[in-house]
Amino acid sequence: MDDTKLREILTVLHKIKNKEDPSDLIRKFQNEIWNREETDEILSELASDLDDYEPNPLLRMEDRSYYGNEKLVQVINNFLGRMNLNNMDK
Repeated sequence: MDDTKLREILTVLHKIKNKEDPSDLIRKFQNEIWNREETDEILSELASDLDDYEPNPLLRMEDRSYYGNEKLVQVINNFLGRMNLNNMDK
């Protein structure tokens, strides 16, 4: 992955982490990752992990795999840690 694409991804993830309801941004991010001809496995995993984000607490009760904003930040931070990019996210 080139540096420009990496910066774009980090920018989007930062916006997702800091938005009250990032559902639209998550969908756009997922579509971008899944529609690429070539993508890193780690990005595909993140896109899949983001599938379980649900902003509505009542809807989260329907499935134990659903999570809210707090865990969303953890999921993204875990990804950044795996990419060794925690210092670039600041």
